[in-house]
Amino acid sequence: MSVEINSSVVLKLVRVSEDAFPHSISGPVYGFENSVSHVYAFPGNHSEDATVRPNNVKFQSEVLDLLKQAHIGATAKGWFISAVGGKFLSQSLLESMLSQRAAKQESGDDSPVLLLVHDPSKQQQGILSLGAFTLSENFLNVATSKEKYTTKNLNANDLSYKNILQEIPIKVHNPHLINLTIQELTIEDDHNILNLSNSATAAYTTIDQLFETVDNFNYNQGNFHYYQRSLSRELPKISQWKQKAKLENLNKLKANPELTEKDLVSLDDWSKHIKLPTEPSRFENLVLSGLLNNYCNDLESSGVSELLKTFSTQKGLDI
Repeated sequence: MSVEINSSVVLKLVRVSEDAFPHSISGPVYGFENSVSHVYAFPGNHSEDATVRPNNVKFQSEVLDLLKQAHIGATAKGWFISAVGGKFLSQSLLESMLSQRAAKQESGDDSPVLLLVHDPSKQQQGILSLGAFTLSENFLNVATSKEKYTTKNLNANDLSYKNILQEIPIKVHNPHLINLTIQELTIEDDHNILNLSNSATAAYTTIDQLFETVDNFNYNQGNFHYYQRSLSRELPKISQWKQKAKLENLNKLKANPELTEKDLVSLDDWSKHIKLPTEPSRFENLVLSGLLNNYCNDLESSGVSELLKTFSTQKGLDI
């Protein structure tokens, strides 16, 4: 599976992301079966939960109505979001994608919900950082199951922070006039690609986000460890209760061998006397782990690029 995006859509994504930088901006995307033809930024929103705000939900519907009035048969495909260092993953975003997927299925549309992610900080290095994602089958199996985000269910469906989303290839489509224009352009000297990037602001932002996410991750992990300690204190009580019930049943049978199973204490009745702590949802932990992975990958790739330029310059100067 791949998605085709018009070059005009890519240029608009770049422009609105650059205008909002260093803030994040998002908006709905519209198109056809496996293509994106239109994007619109949410008015005045620079927050992670923009996709679920009532005003923005209304905005999406109004844009879709206008497209229909213009006899453009495009449908809602999902959203785009600009994010520095991979900060696009959130619970509200994933829940919005699940909600739109359910709405599409009710209308008979089985196409996946699309998420376009653009990192405007890479533009300073002359790099177009644009990715397309959909919800993975592993995540959908967990999210639509009865057990939801329990540890057992995550393991059973092989879901981790690495496969919450599935990245799909992007094909940029250029109209013929744009292709002719590109052929007429003169190629400039590209020696400036060896210059060290002035991307300190983006790096500092990513590092700050990394520290904040680590704190949130540790807090969330602490809550889960508290649950595990509480559970470990209660589990021996179940074994003790069952041993006591078996002994009681044995004494009853000795006193009256004609007793039926209904007259004996059921070993499954332990739940009426012992209440186990409820396992906290692992959803937040999953998202935080994904964010940590994104931040680390971004810092690693940026650092490798700058180190290569540094060593190349050093080698050329024979320092």
